[in-house]
Amino acid sequence: MSVNIEDVAKYANVSKSTVSRVLNESGPVSEITKNRVLEAVDKLSYQPNHIARSLKKKKTHFVGLIVPNVQNPFYSKISWHAEKMLQDKNYRTIICNTNYNPTKEEKYIEALKNTKVDGIISVSGEKTEKLCDIFWEEDFPIVFIDRKIKEKNIPYVISDNVQGGQMATRHLIELGHTRIIFLTSDDTQAQRERLKGYKKALKEHNIKIRKEYIFKAPEEGLDKTQSKKIINLIKSKPSPTAIFVVNDYKAIKTLEILRKNNFSVPDDISLIGFDNIDFASLFGLTTIYQPIKKMINIALQKLFPEFNKESAKLPSIIKPKLIERDTTSLNKN
Repeated sequence: MSVNIEDVAKYANVSKSTVSRVLNESGPVSEITKNRVLEAVDKLSYQPNHIARSLKKKKTHFVGLIVPNVQNPFYSKISWHAEKMLQDKNYRTIICNTNYNPTKEEKYIEALKNTKVDGIISVSGEKTEKLCDIFWEEDFPIVFIDRKIKEKNIPYVISDNVQGGQMATRHLIELGHTRIIFLTSDDTQAQRERLKGYKKALKEHNIKIRKEYIFKAPEEGLDKTQSKKIINLIKSKPSPTAIFVVNDYKAIKTLEILRKNNFSVPDDISLIGFDNIDFASLFGLTTIYQPIKKMINIALQKLFPEFNKESAKLPSIIKPKLIERDTTSLNKN
């Protein structure tokens, strides 16, 4: 049998309005009365109807979080931190996984709008015109992470991916590497920005950009055919001596493939990733660090300006940082 607010009031020997004030934190209630109501809620396992209550207030305290692939530790870490921070502000999170599919993204957006979420955090891979138009025309609260919409003045927070791409490539060049593979899936704006950084660093050092060194593979990793292709590329003459992988998730999978094919990292070939996911340190992976927690914190303040009256002054572009570990070393070839 479902428990309602009247049951709670009766159990606590208070009025319904007192129960409402306690649950909504909307008015003065003595500490003794508050504890009595909360004890009644606990004993009766009362679950308030948040949707009905929020419709009266025109606020649901639900936030939509759109991510491309929760299997990627970078996006799962974003999801975890976002949910935790929102929970601390009494918001609930609806996580939507698009799998890099713009059609799926659009359907999620419609569903989130119909659910009357108070805002959306989008970390999805590709923009769609429909998505941009919806938020621009309706002034719907949204913030983008790891992606910028140039055509519209929509709030965003990104790592400086061009600078990060340069940083990773410069690190390899400083170690004497000039034949550097860039391994990407080319699924996101961030990945394309990192490619720009890679090319910029090569140009700065008058190193030829080789088309065959820009290697594309699905986000899930290299299949048998692609693994064979990249191993053949590494064995070609003159052979590449380093690989810059567009994210750590793919870099760790690449590291496994290299070791299976008897390549010693970094003695035979150096390897650098991007993101600094939690697993990166376990594999000794040199990488570019993105301050995920900081980015989410800023994003939430941009989404809900009431969290910080100075939110308009917060930075939109965050500087990355090189984390040097065991997978890069001086070029010995």
